[in-house]
Amino acid sequence: MTSQSPEERFQDFLRSYMVEGEYKYRKRLGNAALTGSRSIIVDFEDLIAVDPELARLILAKPDEYLGFLDRSGWLSSKLRILNTRSRSSHSA
Repeated sequence: MTSQSPEERFQDFLRSYMVEGEYKYRKRLGNAALTGSRSIIVDFEDLIAVDPELARLILAKPDEYLGFLDRSGWLSSKLRILNTRSRSSHSA
């Protein structure tokens, strides 16, 4: 178990997740800001790979844990988490 708060864990994930040398979610957040979008899609598989415990907590208590992200201040808008296994999504 980590000593970081859920908000900090979400921030770390969004800030640091890289694919092929690019910060995947920083790029999505930047594009959302430029286009005025109020949401980004987060691939649940990415979260599982980085923080499986946090991913399990989201599944167990989605309203509570997606709320942590909203309250973290990292995103003032909505975040959708896409579960590529079941093709379902949750909204914060």
